[in-house]
Amino acid sequence: YLVSGSRVGSLAYASAAFAPVVIKVGKVYSQFGKFWDNSFYGNAQEYDGLKLDPNHGVSVEGSVGEKEQFGLGFALQYFIIDGTTNYALPLRDTHTIPGAHRRNQVVGRVAPFINLSETMKLTVGLSGMYFEADLPIGEQDVGRIAADATFTAGGLGVWAEYSHQFGRHVTDFPFEGSIEDDIPGRSSDSNHYVMVGGEYTMDWFTVRYNFNMGDYSEVDYKETRHVPG
Repeated sequence: YLVSGSRVGSLAYASAAFAPVVIKVGKVYSQFGKFWDNSFYGNAQEYDGLKLDPNHGVSVEGSVGEKEQFGLGFALQYFIIDGTTNYALPLRDTHTIPGAHRRNQVVGRVAPFINLSETMKLTVGLSGMYFEADLPIGEQDVGRIAADATFTAGGLGVWAEYSHQFGRHVTDFPFEGSIEDDIPGRSSDSNHYVMVGGEYTMDWFTVRYNFNMGDYSEVDYKETRHVPG
């Protein structure tokens, strides 16, 4: 089960493997951008619903050349509707708005990688997403693009990601409206996200640091977070 605010939903899916491809049907995690930064705390993209986001649909995922010098990871997904549960904060993802949903969501990702040695690897990812945000103010077309890179060498890992959103997927973030005072909310249709971090593991211990930023440029609002661990 996943909990989002006061909502609780079940996870159910079926999968079949046809190497090097895995086909999943049901409630499946979106593969937009770098999947996660390994932190316990979260980031602006998670709070806006871009990360750790399961939806209802079909996903074709896979990887070739894992043990070769060069390889490729890939994913192509179609979600008919959002999963109504993720770790987004209230009013920061479409489904957290009463009666609103993300519909007809298409996600694509390619992630070529190079194995530099037995313990050293560089991965570069490119992702794209489109969906319809069914909001109280009317249907909105939303597009997202992302580029990310991850380098690992033994116990060291470093990563960086940039993503950009075109279109409005919420109505009241960063500035919530007031029904009582008849003040409309304000949201941005041009958002920039940056995530940069690293970690080092030795024996039982890992030290890490992650920086992330959400820049909601249309309304001149910026959110930054420093997460050491």
